[in-house]
Amino acid sequence: MRLSLVTLLSVVALVAMAPAASADSFVDTTPGTMAFAVPAGVSSLSLSATAGAGGNVTNSVGTTLVQGGRGALVTGTVAVFPGEQLQLTVATNGGNANASTGATGGGGAPDGGAGGWSAGGGGGATRILSCQAVTCLIGVIAAGGGGGGNSGGINNNGVFTTLPGGPGGAAGARGTDGTSDGTIHGGSGGQPGTAGAVGTGGPGGSGGSGGFGPVAGADGSGPTGGGGGNQGGITFPEGGGGGGGGVFGGGGGGSGTFWSDISGVQVNTAGGGGGGGSSLAPAGGGVTAAALGAAPGIVLTWTFPGASAPTGQRAAALKKCKHKHSKKKRKKCKKRAEKLPV
Repeated sequence: MRLSLVTLLSVVALVAMAPAASADSFVDTTPGTMAFAVPAGVSSLSLSATAGAGGNVTNSVGTTLVQGGRGALVTGTVAVFPGEQLQLTVATNGGNANASTGATGGGGAPDGGAGGWSAGGGGGATRILSCQAVTCLIGVIAAGGGGGGNSGGINNNGVFTTLPGGPGGAAGARGTDGTSDGTIHGGSGGQPGTAGAVGTGGPGGSGGSGGFGPVAGADGSGPTGGGGGNQGGITFPEGGGGGGGGVFGGGGGGSGTFWSDISGVQVNTAGGGGGGGSSLAPAGGGVTAAALGAAPGIVLTWTFPGASAPTGQRAAALKKCKHKHSKKKRKKCKKRAEKLPV
């Protein structure tokens, strides 16, 4: 009984001293591109990549009037090899527009489309690429959301009614149409970029109809989101939101249109929201919309393989062999024990 207790304590002590596998991680929330080398001994990375949201339309004190679309959150696991060079690009949100001053939102980096007059810019795409020598292969892309379209309104001899702009589409989704007034229509929302490795940028939304001066949003071009309709700084009609960047960029939202009659009624319909870009997730991974207000960034997590943990089996067996009564039995016992794991 005493022997069994000693043996048990020896095994417990050896196991307690065994080195365990060690987890580590890397977080990048700084906009721009940087290199990352896969650590020695690491063969897979768990990752999450958050893209830029589309820009909002705000008033002079920063209150959001029209929401930009949310960027994508891509998660999953990728196979890597020690020393593999990765290129990490963290996006920026699309620029907010100011409805009070007419300031237009610029496109988020990289590849977000600029908004039309007083409309939000499309969000940029966050990327993880595998780069060996001068060649980079696409690994993971989280697409940006579309920018919000600017609001219009009806001025009926001094009585003003707001026609809200179309919110930007989340990554992978169409932008919302700008609000219309009867037969005087707002701009259409931009379409999302095509999902998958082969496709096109999303078509831009058409300009409003039934009035004067409508301007269609630009189509997404490759990874770049299309610009929103009416980017020339003209106060009428209201601008459409920019498309989000991605594998393929979303289309820009179409502008509204302007109409008036001799009775003093003026109608300025709203711009459409930009379309979101398309994303690329690793096999078995997922793409969802990032939380509202989530900051763009990349998180990589991996596990260092620990040394083989001693089981204590050999030491315990050898100890038992010492208590064998004959030399022959001790020798035979020792031979068997030497074959056991350490």
